Amino acid sequence: MLEEIIGELRGKITGNRVSSVESFPEVESSFQDMGKILGVEVRDVGTFWHIFKEAGTFYGQGQGVLFTKDGETVTWTAQSMGSARGEGSEWRASILFDTSSKKLSRLNGITGIAEYEIDKDGNAKEKIWNDYRNKDGEAKMTYIIATNKKFGTKKKTK
Repeated sequence: MLEEIIGELRGKITGNRVSSVESFPEVESSFQDMGKILGVEVRDVGTFWHIFKEAGTFYGQGQGVLFTKDGETVTWTAQSMGSARGEGSEWRASILFDTSSKKLSRLNGITGIAEYEIDKDGNAKEKIWNDYRNKDGEAKMTYIIATNKKFGTKKKTK
């Protein structure tokens, strides 16, 4: 169950580039966000590429770096599914983190599950939940399966 919010960020898409128009169009987007992860203020710089699929859906992958005010870094990689929402879009992503930061070392081994929304002006907001440990500290994993009406997600915990 997604109970613990580990991060909230807000930012802006800083650029787009069309990387392919064959089969399904592919676009690369870069962004910068500011916010907090595990209570630590961070700046997030990242790039996603996404493929436009049928019926207004997208598939994407991304990578980026979180920077703390103390100069520590966290790298991340993500996979996502998205859908058009008016003139904007909304995404659901799984995120893997890697860091040597003492303050953010808890991110190592966490699978973050994110909701990411982008409005028509390129403004973005994101919430990230910890989906790795239950209240007893036992490892678990949530599988996202495309099935529901709104966005296509149904949780199945194993």
